Amino acid sequence: MEYNIGQAVTDYLRENKIRQVMLAQMLNYDPGNLSRLLRKNSMSLDMIVKISVALKYNFLREVSCKLTEEISKAEHDS
Repeated sequence: MEYNIGQAVTDYLRENKIRQVMLAQMLNYDPGNLSRLLRKNSMSLDMIVKISVALKYNFLREVSCKLTEEISKAEHDS
C-alpha cells in the first residue's frame, strides 16, 4: 500500500499553518526527532494516534480509506 503518513502530516501542518516546532511542543517531543520522523513514510501506530489527538485530525481514517481501496482493488483483480 502506497501511503506516506509523514507526508500526510507535513501536508496537514502546511495547510493549517502549523509549524513542526509547535507540533513537537504539543507532543513534548524533540523538534529534530519529529522532523526526522516526518521524513519517513511510516511510523508507529502509537505515534499516529498521538499526532492525531494533538492536531485533532484523524490520520487513521486516511490510512483506513487507503487500505479499503487496496483491498477492493485486490478483490476486483482476483
